Amino acid sequence: MNKPEQVKQLLTPKRVVQYYLGQPQKRSGTNLIYKSPFRNERTPSFWVSDEKGIHDFGTGIHYDAISFVQELFRTDFKTALSKLCSDFGIMDCKPISKELERYLMLKREEELQIKKNIDKWFYSTFSKLCNELQEWRKIIPHLNKEALAIAYAQEQYLDYLTDLFIDATEDSKIKLWKDKEDINKWIIGKQ
Repeated sequence: MNKPEQVKQLLTPKRVVQYYLGQPQKRSGTNLIYKSPFRNERTPSFWVSDEKGIHDFGTGIHYDAISFVQELFRTDFKTALSKLCSDFGIMDCKPISKELERYLMLKREEELQIKKNIDKWFYSTFSKLCNELQEWRKIIPHLNKEALAIAYAQEQYLDYLTDLFIDATEDSKIKLWKDKEDINKWIIGKQ
């Protein structure tokens, strides 16, 4: 008896995703459409179909029920399988301990909070960068030669940072966040 295949047959993708993510943002025919739980997005691109499985159009990654839970809770295959069995009351699977269940939930909540904090910093800093760049562009036409050279250099740096923020992926947002002290000092120091 193959437990992973048995679990995949018993648990449809829709049932699993709805259990963990709740109601979808949209529906298209028999498909459920969510905003991805793995990144921030404005337009839902995380499609769930019992026939085709779980597909994240934002990244091109396809999931089955087990790999979805594995990614959602950032755990290994066996733990994801045990979690599904435990959450859906499937017998003959090794049950997940209450301690591991609490740990996985706390870890997931912690990751979501970190992601929220990074996004909050990112959008706030991006707004400040845009405002600062706009101010420099207003001042530049009124400067003399020496001040103009300095202002152009500062404007170019701000323009460079703004471009980094505009083109940021989830991974590059994290890299920018890791450099936030330098970026914040520059913005605070120039205001």
